Amino acid sequence: MCEWEGCDKPGDKRAPKSKTAGGKPVEGEFYNYCVAHVRQYNKSFNYFSGMGDAEAAEAVRNDRFTGGRPTWEHGTNGAARSTSRKKATGAGAREHADKRYADPLN
Repeated sequence: MCEWEGCDKPGDKRAPKSKTAGGKPVEGEFYNYCVAHVRQYNKSFNYFSGMGDAEAAEAVRNDRFTGGRPTWEHGTNGAARSTSRKKATGAGAREHADKRYADPLN
């Protein structure tokens, strides 16, 4: 059923709950509303409510370029830093490459 107070229609449409409710994050939780009430709710929903200007700008910047996912500078893989890597040249490079990759067809 629609979770809108006083509505008895089927609540087959999802609407995101506020990002914070009582100071606790509720990302990934939804209300179930009918079509009319989900439209009404979405018109008033503000993802950035409770954020300061700087925090909202940072959220927009992160979502625009990285989708909100963590990133690293090119060539700074944390796992790679934990192993010692030496640049090899000539015959040493061939030996180094043979240890790192299996190429059954050469």
